[in-house]
Amino acid sequence: SHTGALAGNYEAMRTAVQRAGVLFAETLEEMIDVGQLLLRYPVPPTAGAGVLTFSGALCAIAQDYCETLGLDLPPMSHAQKDKLRPELEAFLPAENPLDLGTITAWKPDLVRLGAEALTEDPANGSLVVSIPGGNSPRGAEWLDRLIVGRGNTLKPMVMVFQNETQPLSPEVTNLAQKHRLVMLRSPERGFRAMARLTAYGK
Repeated sequence: SHTGALAGNYEAMRTAVQRAGVLFAETLEEMIDVGQLLLRYPVPPTAGAGVLTFSGALCAIAQDYCETLGLDLPPMSHAQKDKLRPELEAFLPAENPLDLGTITAWKPDLVRLGAEALTEDPANGSLVVSIPGGNSPRGAEWLDRLIVGRGNTLKPMVMVFQNETQPLSPEVTNLAQKHRLVMLRSPERGFRAMARLTAYGK
């Protein structure tokens, strides 16, 4: 392969290695991201993902993108909907993906409640969180509430602070390192990693 002399059928190779139980990644980036997940969560999920965000637009993007990846986003259970509805504004539906909107700026504990609802829902095997604020004082507070909300679950989680051009605040970085979180800067990258891990689990 170093000389380019090896050639073969890509799909045949992919099918063979997957049937052999190999976790298959399309890119080096995916391999690193999925490797980070496996180091922290050695038992991969088989169920779909819960998604938490502050953006209705990202909810729509997530649904379309995850469909192309084969990553299921299960509907939220009635029990978790009933738990969340009294806490959300009327215009924010209790659904998966879960949009908590801008009210998290003055009600940061919604992040905890949202993480609890999605993590406790038996239909979800993992959690992907994608929010802004990685370089703001509020970012560390949201991250802290998220950590409390997900508790001691063994379900894998990817934490995305959107915007790859701005550095994370020291408070956010220290909190992430302390709790050994998988931190990414792109939601699409988070969805791809979780899709690969879930396909491997299946």
